[in-house]
Amino acid sequence: MLRHRWAQAQYAHCKSRGKSTFSSRRRVVRSFMRVLHALLRDGVAFDEARYICALKAKGVEWAMAL
Repeated sequence: MLRHRWAQAQYAHCKSRGKSTFSSRRRVVRSFMRVLHALLRDGVAFDEARYICALKAKGVEWAMAL
């Protein structure tokens, strides 16, 4: 789960805000589930760079440093 740069950044952001390890991991897993659902729905392969660009375009705070 934490092998992806965006997942590491999201986890670190949650921990820095005082969230527990369980809550932080749950949030990352929920993000993975959203990504997986979109991949299955659209039938495309996962591209981490494209996903990070999409997060930045949406103004996600923790993704700006990636």
